[in-house]
Amino acid sequence: LLCHKHLRANVVASVRARIAAAAVACDYAKLQKIALEKGQGFKFSYGSETSAASYWRKLESQPKDKPMARLVKILSIPYTRNETNAYAWPSAYTDNPTAANWNALVKKGVLTRAQVDAMRKGGNVYYGYRTAITPKGDWQFFVAGD
Repeated sequence: LLCHKHLRANVVASVRARIAAAAVACDYAKLQKIALEKGQGFKFSYGSETSAASYWRKLESQPKDKPMARLVKILSIPYTRNETNAYAWPSAYTDNPTAANWNALVKKGVLTRAQVDAMRKGGNVYYGYRTAITPKGDWQFFVAGD
């Protein structure tokens, strides 16, 4: 038998792995299914879009933004716990990110050093892509911006 702590970690790890696999495959329908399978909704944009799959497909078709690659990359960085106690990625998505948190973003190719330096100078707040999964396995959001 697993204690509750390990059970929760396994649930979160399982959802994280499913998200990463679907993102690598650019399987927007599967990502949307994972997003909606538990909980009370899923945040993917600050606009009026109603379909996460359509929104991600549209972003992926534009040369400047590749959210699926960013999702895979941030999920490979250590997590933090957010205000709702969910597991959140990347670790720079916290109240006071450390140099190590910022460096992980550069090392994984999520942001350039110049982008990190600008965020640090602008209040030491990470506004890039971020995501979170509750201890019960509810994928809550995948957003960027503020």
